[in-house]
Amino acid sequence: MKISCYSLILGAGYSVPATIEILSRLGYAGVEWRVREDFHLPVANLEEQAEEIKALCANAGLAIPALCTYLSPGQTEEVGKVLRAAAKMGAGIIRLNIPHYDGSRHYTSLLDEARRDLAKLEGLCRETGVKAGVELHMGTIAPSASAGRRLVQDFSPDWVGIIFDPGNMVCEGLENWKMAIQMLGPYLAHVHVKNGGWYHSEKHGWQFAWTPLNDGLIKWEEVIAFLAENDYQGWLSLEDFADLPIEQKLEEDIILLRGWMG
Repeated sequence: MKISCYSLILGAGYSVPATIEILSRLGYAGVEWRVREDFHLPVANLEEQAEEIKALCANAGLAIPALCTYLSPGQTEEVGKVLRAAAKMGAGIIRLNIPHYDGSRHYTSLLDEARRDLAKLEGLCRETGVKAGVELHMGTIAPSASAGRRLVQDFSPDWVGIIFDPGNMVCEGLENWKMAIQMLGPYLAHVHVKNGGWYHSEKHGWQFAWTPLNDGLIKWEEVIAFLAENDYQGWLSLEDFADLPIEQKLEEDIILLRGWMG
């Protein structure tokens, strides 16, 4: 397993060069780029910038394991651009947004729609050699490993995969970590690393909050051990939303992750 960082947690205040500099200096092996018009990489000219971004990262010793978009599988033209850019950058997976679930539409209707849209992309993924990734995320039709597996099970795991996100699952979709990893099987393509928990106050009742990596409901040392048991050899991509100074968080988290991996 190797450690990368999702550029979202650095925010718009860090430019692409600044993001590359700090992650390289602190010893990260890769950067998972946020692909959105505001920051860091806009979709519009991503294909044209791909080789330049790859070179900047490579010169700093950083790989690009993933591109994290906010596109839905139905946005075929835009997704195609990102897949081709990812292929040029050497990224193995792109994240796509799956339907949110708020009860206004039946779950089965949303599931069928997402499957139809993913089916249209599977050939393009094969052509580019890049997977379409579905993140386990609260508020969507796939908050848990079981729901995620149900969504992707009819597709080849070579071209459609799951982004395993225990932090999101603590908020909604919590399942036994070992069972979840086993359930995802060959569809487990990428891992996001953060932590959180549920807290009660008289004023607000129960509320979910992000925490430092070593101070939430997830025992990451155990999760990493379960990943290793199941021969996961991909990336652990930091997505720590704890309210701490960015550089402090990045520096402390990579030390924690290296220790747990060791």
